[in-house]
Amino acid sequence: MKTQLCALASGLVLAFSGAAAFAGSTGSTYQNGFNNDAAITQAYNGNATAKIVQEGAQNVAKANQDNNWFGTANIDIYQNGYQNFANAQQSHTLNSDSKIVQVGALNVANTKQTWGANQSSDVYQNGYNNTANVTQMGSNLSATAVQVGVQNLSTITQTGW
Repeated sequence: MKTQLCALASGLVLAFSGAAAFAGSTGSTYQNGFNNDAAITQAYNGNATAKIVQEGAQNVAKANQDNNWFGTANIDIYQNGYQNFANAQQSHTLNSDSKIVQVGALNVANTKQTWGANQSSDVYQNGYNNTANVTQMGSNLSATAVQVGVQNLSTITQTGW
């Protein structure tokens, strides 16, 4: 009887401690203003963090992280202004980092990081009606888009191992 209880207790400890190793996803939002919309979706991650900060009115931000089992996956979105849109996606990555900063109005930023390791994407927008798209698939990739002014368009696509 003692041997069975000991084995059962050991199995339960192992089961719960193993689950904790893959329970490291965190998401946080902060909103100050009117009618802002923030959405964070996280599924099947090892160590994923998503943070959305919105100040102003009618900004929309989405962060989606899935199947990032090993290493870290970080999304950081900051919006200050009116009707800015940001969408950051990370899927099947290892040590990925995506940062979007938007100040102004009607700016659009999309980042997508998939199937790779050591991916870094930074988008900085200050102005009106700017659009930036960053797509990364592969390893050891780094992209930066800086837009200041009106109606700038930037598209960065990176692939490779």
